[in-house]
Formats: sequence, structure tokens, C-alpha cells
Amino acid sequence: MAKAKANFDLFVTFVKLGSVMFGGGYAMIPILEKELVEKKQWISNDELLEIMSLSQMTPGTIAINLATFIGSKRNGIWGGILASLGIIVPSLICVTTLYFMMDSQMSNEYLVKVFTGIRACLAAMIFHSVYKLFRSGIKSHIPFLMFTLAIIALLIGLHPIYVILIGAMFGFVWKWIIPSLRKNQESIKKK
Repeated sequence: MAKAKANFDLFVTFVKLGSVMFGGGYAMIPILEKELVEKKQWISNDELLEIMSLSQMTPGTIAINLATFIGSKRNGIWGGILASLGIIVPSLICVTTLYFMMDSQMSNEYLVKVFTGIRACLAAMIFHSVYKLFRSGIKSHIPFLMFTLAIIALLIGLHPIYVILIGAMFGFVWKWIIPSLRKNQESIKKK
């Protein structure tokens, strides 16, 4: 019974999140922080950023991947399925409704102004998310160098997938390979 209640809570929470997540991707980080980190305390801020990174690298939309990761972490396979369904339901309803309104209402000047306002707010939310990601992810010279090289690579036209893969490889080498080589050298020097 407790597991069913927890799964229902997951579903309802992600339905609420899905109903206010305009813009997807990094625009949703402030909303996720408020609900999942501060209010529910299901994950920490660092875990959210790690899950966002994984969600960005795996196939599919960030929101669904994120919901699946968090739901699975909380309540296993059923938690992942229900959280994913919860995040999808509001979008499905919204897109279906917009489809039927498309011909008759999309030229409505009030609706156009609403979407203009939403776009401006999304730009501010994405800027806020980028700022928070920068502050939490750039803690030394090496990550700052990786960030700078990634920006340059994107500006000269390198495909984002290659930037992500190169960054992942560089991070792996920096965090695991180099420390293990140092440890081996220190143990050889001690002998």
C-alpha cells in the first residue's frame, strides 16, 4: 500500500511539473529545483545536475529522461514508468488541444501576445539555469578550460553531439585515468 501511495505521489508530482514546464530542457531547472530538491527533497541539487547531464546525453527528451531517472531512483521500474507518464500527460493534452485550435485561433492577436510573453520568460529561465549550472559545474581551472573550449567548438560549428562526447571523454580521463596514473607513479616511487 505504501509503495502504491509513493507511486501515485510520483505520478501526481510529475503531472504538476509537466503542466508548467514550458520550454523544456534547461528552462525547467528552476521549477525542478523548487519541487524536487527544496519541497519534496527527493534529490540533492548536485544529483539534479548529474541527472540533467545524463538526460541530455541519452536519446529522447530531457524531461522524459529526467522523470524516468528520478522515478526509477525513487520507486524502481514502476516509479520510472509512472513519473514518465506523469510528465507526458499535460503535454499530450496541450498539444492535442492546440492542434484543434490551430486553424481558428492561432492568428488571434491575444494568443500571439501570450506566446510572446511565454518566450520572454523562457529566455530568462534558460539564462538563470545556465548561470546556476556554470556556478555549480565550474569549480576549478580545468572545468573552466573545458567550458571555454566547448563554447569555441560550438561557435565554429562543431556538432553538439561531438562536443558532448569529447567533454565526456575528457572528464573521464581527468577524473579517473590521471588520478590512477598518479597513484601508480607514487606507489612505484615508494618502492
